[in-house]
Amino acid sequence: MPATNWVVVAVSADRQRKVVRRDVRVTDGGETTINLALEPTVLLRGIVRYWDGTPASGARVGGGDRVVRTDANGRFELSGVPTGVRTLLAGVDALDAPDNVTRTGSRQVVVRPDSNDDIEIPLAAKGRIRGVVFNGLGGNRVANVRVSIPTVGGFFWVNANANGEYEFNGFNLGGYIVSAPAPPLTRSELSQASSLRMAPDPPSRADRFTPISVGWQVPSTERRPPGSTGRSRSPDCP
Repeated sequence: MPATNWVVVAVSADRQRKVVRRDVRVTDGGETTINLALEPTVLLRGIVRYWDGTPASGARVGGGDRVVRTDANGRFELSGVPTGVRTLLAGVDALDAPDNVTRTGSRQVVVRPDSNDDIEIPLAAKGRIRGVVFNGLGGNRVANVRVSIPTVGGFFWVNANANGEYEFNGFNLGGYIVSAPAPPLTRSELSQASSLRMAPDPPSRADRFTPISVGWQVPSTERRPPGSTGRSRSPDCP
């Protein structure tokens, strides 16, 4: 190695911890020994609550060396959390929620070698929109039609099932515009969205509703037909 000052960095296999040593001097013909100690980890205890303060049982909590679930009282123990400023994530799937609404939340905490109990992670208030697509007033149900909700620069969309039923889950509280059919997508966009939906779904819901995807509208300067889209992906948190 060239004789100069170096920065030595070590990162744990899970990329959660690191140590940095600066100004490590390498001299001509000399040998420099540097011992590196990764950030220590601790055990965190806390509780996950819904937006109204109710404990969230069965919620998943991440930020340590594994993802854990809360108990019947919404409490959790999370091991392997590195010290320092960390962000803990929590979420409840629709099937595990009492009202079948998906919710997520996070909490930034300063993790110390001790005093890491009673950490509270709140879950945001969310809701769902569901319904049936009919062919005109009093008409027949429309199967497998794509239903959309406009958003900035594009739209959220789902496919209705064989009975024309659709659902948008985990949305912020407020008013939305729902329309069918959704703007068209290219073959590549449909292929990408289909591949995203190939992930295993809960058996009781897999045959009813498809996950929400997002379409991004193409700028008018590209001269594509009105309502055409650029790409689609699954949103992290709608």
